[in-house]
Amino acid sequence: MTNQHRAKFLIATAGVLGVLLSGCAGGAGAAPGAAPLPNGIAAPGSGAAQPGNQPNQPAPVSFPSTEIDADDQRGDGVKVLIEEAELPKAGHVAVYDQSGKLLGSAPVPQGAHRDLAVTLNPALGQGTHSLRAVLTTDDGDGKFDATKDAPVREYDDDQDDDDHDDELEDDGFRYTVA
Repeated sequence: MTNQHRAKFLIATAGVLGVLLSGCAGGAGAAPGAAPLPNGIAAPGSGAAQPGNQPNQPAPVSFPSTEIDADDQRGDGVKVLIEEAELPKAGHVAVYDQSGKLLGSAPVPQGAHRDLAVTLNPALGQGTHSLRAVLTTDDGDGKFDATKDAPVREYDDDQDDDDHDDELEDDGFRYTVA
């Protein structure tokens, strides 16, 4: 994946996340403690980039039942564990750092899975890092490519069910290298 394609995917993802976080804070800006948006990203509510609106980026794909959960963790900086991932078809989980740089990805087979390992390249250095895991579909080639593998969101098929949210399936977590 070229840096230009990676940047476009990350800009769109960060824009959506910023809008979502501002909604959590009552529209008054990003939630306290939220990661800042990468350089060049518009503030929430000011026409920030949306997935599918950037050239060479697939629009999000909606499913009625998806999940990703990555808890705060400690380790050697080489691998992170995704506690839970669920997709109705094969896809990937991609892990990004706070600046939006892709650190690694791993395949997610169809169904529900626990403790998926994602190898980071480059490995993280000493300290605590803010990371984000994003769930995507697979375009059929079995390899993660942010320009071809669409981000996943869970759609609300039951308006009375608070478990559905029409938002991208992602999860922020902290990783401490000791």
